Amino acid sequence: MYSKFLVENINRDMFITSDPQYGSRGVFDHVTERRVFGHINNLQRTMVDNWNLAIGEDDFVLCLGDFTQNLKQKSKSRTLVEKYSRLLNGKKVLIRGNHDAEDTSWYYDCGWNCLVEFPLIIQNQTMCWLSAPTRFCGCIICDIEGYRVLFSHFAIYEDDLADCRYPVEKAYLRDLFERYHCDLNIHGHTHNRPVNHSDCLSACVEKTFFAPVKVGQFLSQHLKYPEQRIA
Repeated sequence: MYSKFLVENINRDMFITSDPQYGSRGVFDHVTERRVFGHINNLQRTMVDNWNLAIGEDDFVLCLGDFTQNLKQKSKSRTLVEKYSRLLNGKKVLIRGNHDAEDTSWYYDCGWNCLVEFPLIIQNQTMCWLSAPTRFCGCIICDIEGYRVLFSHFAIYEDDLADCRYPVEKAYLRDLFERYHCDLNIHGHTHNRPVNHSDCLSACVEKTFFAPVKVGQFLSQHLKYPEQRIA
């Protein structure tokens, strides 16, 4: 169902973003880069405006998880997903993050083109899905700009003791990274926390001025003279 759509659109010209986490007052209160907006509503309006200025209706956007905050009241949580999904332009694919806890069908009903819950391998214009221990092990492995990239919500080498959750998911993704000889992990989840590993690059909104960015541009900013590392 999604094979042609994903294979054709996952490339250097797709936009990436992660962890806008609409509706999260906790993240707003604890992340310095968010507090400078003065109020959570100002931040959320800015993120919507920045997204729609960059993204047209036919542009492809890959969000690496935590699109909204998972609220205790399911009805409020679902309303949050629907509200912001419908406000944003583009053909949207979401790698499920730990706060993207609604039923799979709800994301499709709200306008997402694909929800990635399990590992997806794209090589030589073909793709296959792998099984995984939990639905938060979603990732995409593909070749872009001469690098084999693993896109995921979790940073595979995160060592911050303040976030020692999800060890199963991180270990599984780390194994995939090594098994498929990946060069880079482009991830979310960490917000403004550093991941002290050269293979990990954060695409969290705090690192991209609260706007989606083309993956080719993202790589050129982080890797000054990228080598062609894949035959």
